[in-house]
Amino acid sequence: MDKTEIYIKMSDHELIQSRWIPEEGDFYVPWGKEYLKGYGPVGVACGIRAVKEEFRIEYLTGKIYKRVIWLPTQNQIQKMFAPGDFIHLNHRFQFFWEREANDAGRMSARILPDCYLWHSGFNSAEQLWLAFYMHEKHEKVWDYEEWGDQK
Repeated sequence: MDKTEIYIKMSDHELIQSRWIPEEGDFYVPWGKEYLKGYGPVGVACGIRAVKEEFRIEYLTGKIYKRVIWLPTQNQIQKMFAPGDFIHLNHRFQFFWEREANDAGRMSARILPDCYLWHSGFNSAEQLWLAFYMHEKHEKVWDYEEWGDQK
């Protein structure tokens, strides 16, 4: 599971956060001015309850956060696509992945744990799938700082 600062920034967008229905085991980071970088340490939702604008961590800490950033897992990102032809989705994903690598001029073989992938400039499967989701569903691209409109 990607818990890097880049992935936190990628996840912190209304088009992604609006898809979140909090469940046990979800990854999140609290957000607020009290944290050095604007967000706190990554947590795993346990005994959660979303109440309007608040996010409560019920039986571990009793903390109430005004805002948290959900960090979707690869599985959760894939579920954001409408159910249907997984093979068609997989082909579109492969085309996106290869194009990203070609556009960046980084088409060198890179071995990641347990699989061979072409390096696309993203550092995790979650980053790559989130970029694919934003590209396919919202015509957004990640410029390594923020989401922008496709050109």
